[in-house]
Amino acid sequence: MDCNYMLIKGRVGNFEVKTTEKGKKFTKMSVACNEKFQNQDTKAWSETTSWIPVVIWGDGWANHLESKGCGKGALVRVEGKFNTQSWEDKNNPGKKLYMSQCIGDNVRVLEPANSTAINANPATQTQPSDSGFSAPPA
Repeated sequence: MDCNYMLIKGRVGNFEVKTTEKGKKFTKMSVACNEKFQNQDTKAWSETTSWIPVVIWGDGWANHLESKGCGKGALVRVEGKFNTQSWEDKNNPGKKLYMSQCIGDNVRVLEPANSTAINANPATQTQPSDSGFSAPPA
């Protein structure tokens, strides 16, 4: 059995709610996932950041995320599926362009964007009061 499943936890970069030409709302955001690693030769620690584009479809999600304080700097957990789109470059006919992204179908704001705890020591932070995932309001 095949499985297309992504789980992302990180800080929101760009965040915007858009509407298609047909009036369907969707949310676009980028999520920064940091990874620390140790150089095997020098033993020095380094950190790298991967920016993952995320798209969440639906009016309910757009309203829900905004009401929970989702925006630049918010800590989020996104569940979804991996998706790659392709199209022909308008400036170079015959050249195909590709974009990979997460199509989110479940999002939880773990820490709002305006939280004062963003720069605090993670060891002293408390867990969010609401537990589990819930569907967005209709």
